[in-house]
Amino acid sequence: MRYAIAFGVLALGVYACSTKDTKAPQTASANSTRALEFLGARVNDPLDSARKNCGYFFKDTSISEQTCMVNTQPKIGDVRIKNMMKTYLDRKLISWGFDFDFADYGLLVTAFTTKYGVPDSAYSGVAQMPEDRGRFGYEGKYWTFADGRLGISREKGEDGHGAAQVLAEGRVGIAEFRRRSTAAKAAKEAAAAASVVRDLGAPTKTP
Repeated sequence: MRYAIAFGVLALGVYACSTKDTKAPQTASANSTRALEFLGARVNDPLDSARKNCGYFFKDTSISEQTCMVNTQPKIGDVRIKNMMKTYLDRKLISWGFDFDFADYGLLVTAFTTKYGVPDSAYSGVAQMPEDRGRFGYEGKYWTFADGRLGISREKGEDGHGAAQVLAEGRVGIAEFRRRSTAAKAAKEAAAAASVVRDLGAPTKTP
C-alpha cells in the first residue's frame, strides 16, 4: 500500500456513493502548538537516518518521492503492527503509518487518547460501494498538531472482511506531494495526447 498516496486514512470517498458521517464537536486542540511525534519519528526527519532500517523502496523520480518498507515492525502495547511504511519527499519524511488487526482498533484509540488527549475529530458511517458490490461500515479519529495530524481508521464490509490503518502525515509535505503528483499526471496525459496526434499525422486535404 502506498501510504502517501492512498494513505489518506482509508480513502473512503472513492467508494462512498451514499454516506452518513458524524463528527465530534470541534474544540481547541491541546496538540495544536506541538510538533507531531509518533513512534519516534517526526515530520521532516531525513531519509538517511532511516535508510538502514528500510527493506526496499518504491520510487517516483518525477516528483522526488521515495517510500520505504520498514524492516522492523514494532508493537504498541499488545498490538502487533504490520506493513509499516515511511514516505519521503525531497528526502524528508512526510508520512508514515501501518496496518493492524481490525479487532485492535479500540486498544489503539485508548493508547492514543492516553498519550495525545481526546481526538479533535471523529467520523463514522455506512457507504455503498459502486456497481452494487455491497455496503461497508467505517469509522475513524484524528489528532491535529502544529505541523500535521495523526489518524486511525477501520472499515468492514458485509462479507466480514475488515481493514484498519494508522497514518501520521505532515501538512506542508503532503500538500506539496499532491501538487507535484497532480502536475506530473497532467504532464503525462498531455504527452500521451500529443503522441496520439503525431501518430495520426497531418490532416488529409480534400481536393
